Amino acid sequence: MTALVELVDFVHRYPGAAPIAAPDFALAKGERLMLCGPSGCGKTTLLLALAGLLAPAQGAVRIAGKDWRTFSGAAADRRRGRLVGFVPQEPHLIAGLSIADNLRLAMYLAGTAQEEARVEAALGALGVAELAGRYPHQLSRGQQQRAALARAVVNRPPLLLADEPTASLDDGACAAALDLLFSAAGSVEAALIVATHDRRVRDRFARVLELGAIAA
Repeated sequence: MTALVELVDFVHRYPGAAPIAAPDFALAKGERLMLCGPSGCGKTTLLLALAGLLAPAQGAVRIAGKDWRTFSGAAADRRRGRLVGFVPQEPHLIAGLSIADNLRLAMYLAGTAQEEARVEAALGALGVAELAGRYPHQLSRGQQQRAALARAVVNRPPLLLADEPTASLDDGACAAALDLLFSAAGSVEAALIVATHDRRVRDRFARVLELGAIAA
C-alpha cells in the first residue's frame, strides 16, 4: 500500500529546550492514527510539521511522496490547502467572514475553484448548512467546531489532522466529537491523525503512536 504520510528520523529543537523526537511511521490514505503522550512530548509540534507549518531540525516529513522542505511560500500554502485539513483545538474561524466565506477562503488559498456545490456539501455533511450565511459569533461553540471541520474538508484533502479534539469534553461529548471526526474523514476518504493525551480516545484507534517524554 502506497504511503500518504512518511515520517523519518524526526527531531525538532526549540531554543533553550531539550530536543523533541518521534518514531518513524507511515500512513496510507484512509488509515487512522492516534498520537498520544504527556504534555510537552511534542504532539502539537509533530502535527505542525505534518502540515508543513514547521520544518524539523532533522529528518524528513513527506506527504504524497514529497518532502515539505522542497516547497516554500505560496507553493507550500497551495499544497497545504489541497493536501491537508487541519482542525486546531480552537475553531479559529475568521470573525469578519460568514461561515460560507470561511470555506470559500480555504478554497481560494488552496488555488482551487470556489465551487458553491462543495461549500454546500461540506456544510451539509457536518449538519450546519443552514448556518452558511451567519458569522462565527452567531454560532454556538459546537456549531463553530462543526463549521471549522467543514472548512478543513472542503478541499477534500487526503490528510486530516486534529489537535486535542476532545479536550475538556465529558464522555458523551467526547464520543460525539470523535464520531464527527471519523465521519468527516470518511466523507473524503482521508487519513486521520489525532493528537491527544485523552486516554478515552485510545479504544477508537487501531494504531496508536506513543511519543513519550521529551528526548534527552
